[in-house]
Amino acid sequence: MSSALSTPGRFLHVLKINPTLLAVLTVLYSSVAVGFLLYQFERKQALESERKTQRLQQELVALSERQSHIDYVKTSNVDIFEKLAFKERSTPAEQEKLQAALTLNSYAKYALSKNDLQKAKETLDQSLKTYPTLEGQYYSGVVDYLNGNNQSALGSWTRLTKSPGVPDDIYVYMSLAEYRARNTEAAKKYADMYARSH
Repeated sequence: MSSALSTPGRFLHVLKINPTLLAVLTVLYSSVAVGFLLYQFERKQALESERKTQRLQQELVALSERQSHIDYVKTSNVDIFEKLAFKERSTPAEQEKLQAALTLNSYAKYALSKNDLQKAKETLDQSLKTYPTLEGQYYSGVVDYLNGNNQSALGSWTRLTKSPGVPDDIYVYMSLAEYRARNTEAAKKYADMYARSH
Protein backbone atom coordinates (compact mmCIF):
# COMPACT_ATOMS: atom_id res chain seq x y z
CA MET A 1 0.00 0.00 0.00
CA SER A 2 2.87 2.39 0.82
CA SER A 3 4.42 1.67 -2.60
CA ALA A 4 1.07 2.49 -4.25
CA LEU A 5 0.88 5.75 -2.36
CA SER A 6 4.40 6.66 -3.23
CA THR A 7 3.97 6.07 -7.00
CA PRO A 8 2.77 9.63 -7.67
CA GLY A 9 5.59 10.88 -5.48
CA ARG A 10 8.11 8.84 -7.45
CA PHE A 11 6.71 10.16 -10.69
CA LEU A 12 7.05 13.75 -9.47
CA HIS A 13 10.59 13.00 -8.34
CA VAL A 14 11.45 11.63 -11.81
CA LEU A 15 10.03 14.77 -13.40
CA LYS A 16 12.09 16.97 -11.03
CA ILE A 17 15.35 15.30 -11.90
CA ASN A 18 14.46 15.10 -15.62
CA PRO A 19 13.10 18.50 -16.79
CA THR A 20 13.32 17.37 -20.43
CA LEU A 21 10.74 14.67 -19.77
CA LEU A 22 8.50 17.28 -18.11
CA ALA A 23 8.82 19.55 -21.16
CA VAL A 24 8.07 16.67 -23.56
CA LEU A 25 5.00 15.62 -21.55
CA THR A 26 3.78 19.24 -21.38
CA VAL A 27 4.18 19.68 -25.15
CA LEU A 28 2.52 16.33 -25.77
CA TYR A 29 -0.45 17.22 -23.54
CA SER A 30 -0.78 20.65 -25.18
CA SER A 31 -0.65 19.07 -28.64
CA VAL A 32 -3.37 16.59 -27.74
CA ALA A 33 -5.56 19.36 -26.27
CA VAL A 34 -5.04 21.66 -29.27
CA GLY A 35 -5.59 18.75 -31.68
CA PHE A 36 -8.86 17.89 -29.95
CA LEU A 37 -10.05 21.51 -30.08
CA LEU A 38 -9.11 21.77 -33.77
CA TYR A 39 -10.93 18.52 -34.50
CA GLN A 40 -14.07 19.83 -32.75
CA PHE A 41 -13.84 23.15 -34.62
CA GLU A 42 -13.34 21.47 -38.00
CA ARG A 43 -16.19 19.05 -37.31
CA LYS A 44 -18.47 21.96 -36.44
CA GLN A 45 -17.40 23.79 -39.63
CA ALA A 46 -18.00 20.66 -41.73
CA LEU A 47 -21.50 20.20 -40.26
CA GLU A 48 -22.31 23.87 -40.85
CA SER A 49 -21.02 23.62 -44.41
CA GLU A 50 -23.12 20.50 -44.99
CA ARG A 51 -26.22 22.27 -43.65
CA LYS A 52 -25.54 25.27 -45.93
CA THR A 53 -25.09 22.97 -48.92
CA GLN A 54 -28.38 21.21 -48.16
CA ARG A 55 -30.18 24.55 -47.75
CA LEU A 56 -28.75 25.84 -51.03
CA GLN A 57 -29.75 22.62 -52.79
CA GLN A 58 -33.30 22.99 -51.47
CA GLU A 59 -33.41 26.62 -52.66
CA LEU A 60 -32.07 25.54 -56.04
CA VAL A 61 -34.76 22.86 -56.34
CA ALA A 62 -37.45 25.41 -55.37
CA LEU A 63 -36.13 27.92 -57.92
CA SER A 64 -35.93 25.23 -60.57
CA GLU A 65 -39.53 24.18 -59.87
CA ARG A 66 -40.63 27.82 -59.99
CA GLN A 67 -38.86 28.37 -63.32
CA SER A 68 -40.42 25.20 -64.71
CA HIS A 69 -43.81 26.45 -63.59
CA ILE A 70 -43.23 29.83 -65.26
CA ASP A 71 -42.04 28.15 -68.47
CA TYR A 72 -45.10 25.91 -68.38
CA VAL A 73 -47.38 28.87 -67.76
CA LYS A 74 -45.88 30.77 -70.69
CA THR A 75 -46.76 27.96 -73.07
CA SER A 76 -49.39 25.50 -71.87
CA ASN A 77 -51.59 27.78 -69.81
CA VAL A 78 -52.38 30.01 -72.78
CA ASP A 79 -54.60 27.18 -74.04
CA ILE A 80 -56.44 27.06 -70.72
CA PHE A 81 -57.03 30.81 -70.71
CA GLU A 82 -58.44 30.82 -74.25
CA LYS A 83 -61.45 28.75 -73.22
CA LEU A 84 -63.41 31.61 -71.63
CA ALA A 85 -66.18 33.40 -73.53
CA PHE A 86 -67.84 36.66 -72.52
CA LYS A 87 -71.29 38.18 -73.05
CA GLU A 88 -70.38 41.63 -74.30
CA ARG A 89 -72.96 44.41 -74.16
CA SER A 90 -73.13 47.72 -75.97
CA THR A 91 -75.63 50.26 -77.16
CA PRO A 92 -76.52 50.24 -80.87
CA ALA A 93 -74.45 53.42 -81.30
CA GLU A 94 -71.36 51.70 -79.84
CA GLN A 95 -71.76 48.47 -81.81
CA GLU A 96 -69.11 49.46 -84.37
CA LYS A 97 -66.56 50.25 -81.64
CA LEU A 98 -67.35 46.96 -79.93
CA GLN A 99 -66.74 45.02 -83.15
CA ALA A 100 -63.45 46.86 -83.73
CA ALA A 101 -62.33 46.05 -80.17
CA LEU A 102 -63.31 42.38 -80.56
CA THR A 103 -61.29 42.21 -83.78
CA LEU A 104 -58.27 43.64 -81.97
CA ASN A 105 -58.84 41.07 -79.21
CA SER A 106 -58.64 38.32 -81.84
CA TYR A 107 -55.28 39.69 -82.99
CA ALA A 108 -54.11 39.78 -79.38
CA LYS A 109 -55.20 36.15 -78.84
CA TYR A 110 -53.27 35.17 -81.96
CA ALA A 111 -50.17 36.92 -80.57
CA LEU A 112 -50.71 35.03 -77.30
CA SER A 113 -50.89 31.71 -79.15
CA LYS A 114 -47.44 32.56 -80.59
CA ASN A 115 -46.17 33.56 -77.11
CA ASP A 116 -45.63 37.14 -78.32
CA LEU A 117 -46.66 38.74 -75.04
CA GLN A 118 -45.41 42.20 -75.99
CA LYS A 119 -47.52 42.31 -79.16
CA ALA A 120 -50.52 40.90 -77.29
CA LYS A 121 -50.20 43.61 -74.61
CA GLU A 122 -49.91 46.42 -77.17
CA THR A 123 -52.93 45.13 -79.12
CA LEU A 124 -55.02 44.75 -75.96
CA ASP A 125 -54.14 48.28 -74.84
CA GLN A 126 -55.35 49.55 -78.22
CA SER A 127 -58.49 47.41 -77.95
CA LEU A 128 -59.35 48.73 -74.49
CA LYS A 129 -58.92 52.32 -75.71
CA THR A 130 -61.27 51.57 -78.61
CA TYR A 131 -63.95 50.00 -76.41
CA PRO A 132 -63.50 48.49 -72.91
CA THR A 133 -64.65 44.93 -73.54
CA LEU A 134 -64.79 42.28 -70.84
CA GLU A 135 -62.71 40.03 -73.07
CA GLY A 136 -60.04 42.73 -73.49
CA GLN A 137 -59.82 43.27 -69.74
CA TYR A 138 -59.62 39.54 -69.18
CA TYR A 139 -56.83 38.96 -71.69
CA SER A 140 -54.96 41.98 -70.39
CA GLY A 141 -54.92 40.13 -67.04
CA VAL A 142 -53.77 36.95 -68.82
CA VAL A 143 -50.80 38.78 -70.35
CA ASP A 144 -49.92 40.27 -66.96
CA TYR A 145 -50.15 36.81 -65.38
CA LEU A 146 -47.93 35.25 -68.05
CA ASN A 147 -45.42 38.06 -67.53
CA GLY A 148 -45.38 37.27 -63.80
CA ASN A 149 -47.31 40.41 -62.76
CA ASN A 150 -49.76 38.71 -60.41
CA GLN A 151 -51.09 41.90 -58.82
CA SER A 152 -51.93 43.51 -62.17
CA ALA A 153 -53.61 40.31 -63.34
CA LEU A 154 -55.62 40.08 -60.13
CA GLY A 155 -56.60 43.75 -60.46
CA SER A 156 -57.98 43.17 -63.97
CA TRP A 157 -59.78 40.00 -62.99
CA THR A 158 -61.20 41.44 -59.76
CA ARG A 159 -62.79 44.29 -61.73
CA LEU A 160 -64.27 41.71 -64.10
CA THR A 161 -65.97 39.79 -61.28
CA LYS A 162 -68.16 42.86 -60.69
CA SER A 163 -69.47 42.77 -64.27
CA PRO A 164 -72.34 40.64 -65.57
CA GLY A 165 -71.55 38.20 -68.36
CA VAL A 166 -68.24 36.99 -66.90
CA PRO A 167 -67.84 33.20 -66.50
CA ASP A 168 -67.18 31.91 -63.00
CA ASP A 169 -64.01 30.27 -64.35
CA ILE A 170 -62.35 33.62 -63.68
CA TYR A 171 -62.04 32.48 -60.03
CA VAL A 172 -59.86 29.55 -61.12
CA TYR A 173 -57.34 31.94 -62.66
CA MET A 174 -57.49 34.27 -59.68
CA SER A 175 -56.78 31.26 -57.48
CA LEU A 176 -53.81 30.32 -59.70
CA ALA A 177 -52.37 33.84 -59.45
CA GLU A 178 -52.72 33.89 -55.66
CA TYR A 179 -51.21 30.43 -55.37
CA ARG A 180 -48.24 31.43 -57.51
CA ALA A 181 -47.74 34.44 -55.22
CA ARG A 182 -47.82 31.95 -52.29
CA ASN A 183 -51.01 33.51 -50.88
CA THR A 184 -52.54 30.14 -50.06
CA GLU A 185 -55.51 31.51 -48.07
CA ALA A 186 -56.59 33.80 -50.93
CA ALA A 187 -56.00 31.00 -53.44
CA LYS A 188 -58.27 28.72 -51.40
CA LYS A 189 -60.92 31.46 -51.14
CA TYR A 190 -61.12 31.85 -54.95
CA ALA A 191 -61.09 28.09 -55.48
CA ASP A 192 -64.01 27.80 -53.02
CA MET A 193 -65.88 30.60 -54.83
CA TYR A 194 -65.48 28.69 -58.09
CA ALA A 195 -66.62 25.43 -56.46
CA ARG A 196 -69.72 27.12 -54.99
CA SER A 197 -70.69 28.48 -58.41
CA HIS A 198 -70.82 24.97 -59.95
